[in-house]
Amino acid sequence: QTMLGLSTVYRLPNGMQIFGGYHQGYSPIGAGTSADADPEESDNYELGFRMGSAASYMEVIGFFVDYENLLESCLVANGCTGNTGDQYNSGSAEVKGIEFQYRLADLFAAPQMKGVSNQNSVRFPLTISGLLQESEYGNNTDDEPAQKGKTIKYVPDFQMYASLGMETPNWDITLG
Repeated sequence: QTMLGLSTVYRLPNGMQIFGGYHQGYSPIGAGTSADADPEESDNYELGFRMGSAASYMEVIGFFVDYENLLESCLVANGCTGNTGDQYNSGSAEVKGIEFQYRLADLFAAPQMKGVSNQNSVRFPLTISGLLQESEYGNNTDDEPAQKGKTIKYVPDFQMYASLGMETPNWDITLG
């Protein structure tokens, strides 16, 4: 299977960038899976903006994933009563959303004074990242006659991560 991937970055002044990409996705069926199952294929699109400096970094990305043939696994956790571990096709599906990340090199940085070195030996880096997304089955199947329009199992609508650290020249610790 040959897959195509294209991406580009346009650099703007002051550490800013606009970027985009297209990538084909492919997931083969697992060993022992029914001959009726087909490999998963998808088209993945993204468009984003990032900006960085020595003091901070920010990134926002919009994405869209179009599954031609979503491949799912039979698990007790998702209510499957068939052979645990078997893979099956769920047809077309879409996932779209926004990812974001913000990093601050030192949460408690003192302002720089003219003519004075501001070499603080302790820094407190902060990171916040998150994901907002929607997912949806695009059709019904024989096994799931009413799945069209429903959310894809185990694809969260929202995720967030935050961490705060303490760094010195000799050691660092992060709580996230």
